Amino acid sequence: MGEDRPTTPGFGAQGRENRGDRDGVLHPAREITVENARLLDRLCTEEFGIPSIVLMENAARSLLDACLRMLRGLDRDECWVVCGPGNNGGDGYALARLLLGAGVHTHVFATHSQLEPPIDARMNLKTLRAMGIEIRGVDMMALPQAPVLIVDCVFGTGLTRAPEGVSLQAIERINESRALGSSVLSCDIPSGLNATTGDIFVESGCIRADRTVTFVAPKPGMARIDAQGFIGELEVGTIGAPIGLVERLCTLIDPSPDRES
Repeated sequence: MGEDRPTTPGFGAQGRENRGDRDGVLHPAREITVENARLLDRLCTEEFGIPSIVLMENAARSLLDACLRMLRGLDRDECWVVCGPGNNGGDGYALARLLLGAGVHTHVFATHSQLEPPIDARMNLKTLRAMGIEIRGVDMMALPQAPVLIVDCVFGTGLTRAPEGVSLQAIERINESRALGSSVLSCDIPSGLNATTGDIFVESGCIRADRTVTFVAPKPGMARIDAQGFIGELEVGTIGAPIGLVERLCTLIDPSPDRES
């Protein structure tokens, strides 16, 4: 897979002001608000003609890269991908297809398989079903041995209230598996964490990730000290957005070591 992508263990005093890309060049660290992240997705399509499903595919490939690095050198490669009802779940469906193509033993779980997801997520779900992949319910997230890796694609940055019902059950089961030895990778943000404030909605309803791949740039709440115990190592994944658009909608991170608001 080549050289590892640089990661930041949360946003501690070290490495906050710049991040190094694979070319070894230091670039100013940025962050993006939830509102501007949504706007960026829309403008990628409206201004630059990039289909939204291509953005989802690129996000899934960023997740795949992280998954394969987390699995490297292990004697087992079983992975669970746990998908929620929105486009975060769609990233998970696309990722599952890529993991299967890479030869990783992958199980797919859905919190709301009976609901029709947004169109891009629906297309990726349809592809998995055409491949003959079983989409399991959360009640089946129990195997004799915890998987090596679980990918949390339950909720993204748009969550505005405490998880409940089957979504809360999925979060709790992921955390239980982590306590048994599974590693956890979160897609964009740990499910249950407020991307703007860094608060959690309910203590038992937030994923504790070992690593989080956030897209385009970190979200403001990720800089909170309390949030970092849920985020784990943070890396920035690409969705293929034009750099000029990224620069337009992101802001430079405050160089102070830790922010509380």
